[in-house]
Amino acid sequence: MMIKSFDNNSLRNFSDVLAVILSHTKISRILAECSIPEAGGFNKSDRLYYAFLEKQRIDNCGNNIAAFIKHVFTIN
Repeated sequence: MMIKSFDNNSLRNFSDVLAVILSHTKISRILAECSIPEAGGFNKSDRLYYAFLEKQRIDNCGNNIAAFIKHVFTIN
């Protein structure tokens, strides 16, 4: 099932919330585990946002963003 792409506001909100609960190390590890490449940014929220934005642009859907969020909450 394909999940419609999330709007930029939603991606920013996901990134802001996840940045509060994840360390830089965990962000790197989970992005790699979910096959989402790093796409820039220095702070945690920006790192997540740019990675989500780029992955969603490539995939043309929100599936991998949803999978990342699900992964975070199943391992924590």
